Amino acid sequence: MPLNLDEQQRFRTREEMVADTLRDAILDGELAPGEKLDQSDLADSLRVSRTPVRSALQMLAKEGFVQVTPHRGAVVAQLSAEEVEELYFIRGVLEGAAASLAASQLDDGHVDELKTLLEQMAAADGRDQWMELNTRFHVTLYRIAAGPRLLSMIRRLQRLARPYSREHVGTAEHREAAGRLHKRILEACVSGNPKLAETATKRHLKAVAEDLVSQLERRRESDDEDTSI
Repeated sequence: MPLNLDEQQRFRTREEMVADTLRDAILDGELAPGEKLDQSDLADSLRVSRTPVRSALQMLAKEGFVQVTPHRGAVVAQLSAEEVEELYFIRGVLEGAAASLAASQLDDGHVDELKTLLEQMAAADGRDQWMELNTRFHVTLYRIAAGPRLLSMIRRLQRLARPYSREHVGTAEHREAAGRLHKRILEACVSGNPKLAETATKRHLKAVAEDLVSQLERRRESDDEDTSI
């Protein structure tokens, strides 16, 4: 697993430097859900001692990115189908509220910016660029009216969901479907209808959750069949 630390960046502690590097690797899909995180291997790869690695893993465990089990070590957090469903339900509640607030405060400048982001997403070259633009679209919309606490909660849940979101938009077909739902959200906001904006946002996230839950359940059934052979 090739990971690089940028020694020029001004991190407060070495533990935070390691945590940021591992977190980015998880969010970018370089470390997959369920992947084992060996402290010795990580220390060698990152050219640090095991102490900051151990502390960084504990930090990431508190954030929900890593699961640490006594005597078994650490793995990248792997949510069950039920946990993914719950995560997206909570996102729907919070992001629906943020979209509802934005619908009553949207001006022409906001509309132009959001339309440009949707156009860039439609023309995006691959999943990573699309996901970056997707994040910008949602955050740009929510920042119009949502307060800092609501935004912070939304961003934290979005980051926890990112490894699964990456899987959902792995094909152009899924990205196009998501794009159509994004357009409906924006149309609802432009119409100045808070309730419709909230409903459209919840519907979008529910569709993502349903697809991910189906994938996870199929994978679980496949794993069960493999172990029974």
